[in-house]
Amino acid sequence: MSRLRLLVIGSLCLFFSVRPAAFAADLSPYLDSQTIAVVKINLKQLDIPGIQKYQESTLKKAIEEAIPANDPLKSRMLTNMLAEPAPVVDFLQAIYNDIVVTGKAEEVYVIVYGDALMKKMFPALLAIPVPKGASQAQIDTIRMQYLNGGIPVTFVRHGFIVGIPVMPQFATQKKIMAFAREKFMEPSSQSRPEIVALLDSQPNALLQIAVGRIDQFQKDVDAQIKALKMIWKMSMTPDVWKITEERLQIVPAIFQGLDSFHFVYDYGKPELQSVIRLKDESTAASLHKMIMDTKKQGEEFVDKMRVMKDYLDVDPRSPGMTKEQLAAVKNLDRSTQIKQQGNELKFLLDSAGMEALKTVISELGAKPSVFRSYQFMKEFEKLGSPQ
Repeated sequence: MSRLRLLVIGSLCLFFSVRPAAFAADLSPYLDSQTIAVVKINLKQLDIPGIQKYQESTLKKAIEEAIPANDPLKSRMLTNMLAEPAPVVDFLQAIYNDIVVTGKAEEVYVIVYGDALMKKMFPALLAIPVPKGASQAQIDTIRMQYLNGGIPVTFVRHGFIVGIPVMPQFATQKKIMAFAREKFMEPSSQSRPEIVALLDSQPNALLQIAVGRIDQFQKDVDAQIKALKMIWKMSMTPDVWKITEERLQIVPAIFQGLDSFHFVYDYGKPELQSVIRLKDESTAASLHKMIMDTKKQGEEFVDKMRVMKDYLDVDPRSPGMTKEQLAAVKNLDRSTQIKQQGNELKFLLDSAGMEALKTVISELGAKPSVFRSYQFMKEFEKLGSPQ
C-alpha cells in the first residue's frame, strides 16, 4: 500500500460524523457460497470538513518537521499546500455531492467473491441500494460517478446500483460483463444470514467488514498453496522455508475453523475493534499464538532497525523508514490489544492506539510526501525555473 493511500484511508477511518445509521439492506440477491467479505460504509456520515481539517493539520505539522526552519521554501510550501483543499478532499466532496446529495444514496457495499478472484475477473463489486423513491435521473447520477471513477461495468438489478471495476491484471471488460451476466442475472438462492447478522449487529457503525464461512474459497486456496509450495521451497533458504512452512500449516486450519470475522468502527467511540470467531477454542489458541509470535518478531525487527539507524546516523528527513517512523510503528503495535476469549479473538485499538495510528499516518504518509515535494522544488530552483 502506498503512503498516499495510507494517509487517505487513515483520514477516512478517523473522521466520520455521528449520524445514526440504518440496518443492512437486503443483500441476499448478491450473497452466495463464494462470498468472502462484505464492507459496508455509511456515505451520509462522511465528515468532509473534518477530513479537510485533519489533512491541513497533518500537512502543516509535516512541513514544520520535515523542512529546515531557515529554508525560504518552508513558508511558500505552507502557503501553497494549505491555500486550497487537497485533491482527495475535492474528490470526496464531488462523490458526496453526486451520490449522496443528488443521488440520495445513504450507504455503499463492497462485496468480494472467491470465484471472481480465482478466475481473475475482478477484485470486488460495489453495490449501492437504490434510494427509496429515486428518479431515473438520480440513479443515472450514481452510475455516472461509477464511470467517472474508472468503473465501466455498471447495471441496476435486484434493488442495487452495481459497479464493477476493470483492472489490467484481471479480465477484459467483455469477459467481466459475461461473468456478471451469468452470476447476477437471477438473485442468489444461497443466503448468507451470518454475514447479514454481523452487519445488523452494529446498526450505528460507520464502517464494517463482515466475513462469513469461506469453505469453497478455502478449498481453492489450499490447491493454490499446494502448487506453490515446491516453488517457494526452492527459492528460500532452509531457515526461512522452515518458518514459512510452519505458517502455511496453520492457514488451512484457520480457514476450516473460521466461523466469522467482524471489524467495526462505531460512531461516538474513539476506537477500532474487530472479532474473529472460530469453530473451536483450540483453533483460536493456535491463531492467537501465531499472531503474538509474529508481533514479537516484528518488534524485534523494529528494534534492530532502530539500532541500525542510530549507528548509521541516517538523515531523519530522508524518505524511508526513519527512526521516527519505526518508533511510530512500534508504538501502534504495542497499542493494539489482542485477547483470546474462548473461541473468539478480540482486537482493540483504544483512544491511545488511535493517536498512535494518527502518528503512523503522519510519519509514513505526510512527511515523506512533503519531503519529496520539497526536494522537487529545490531541484527546480537549481534549474533557474521562474518562481
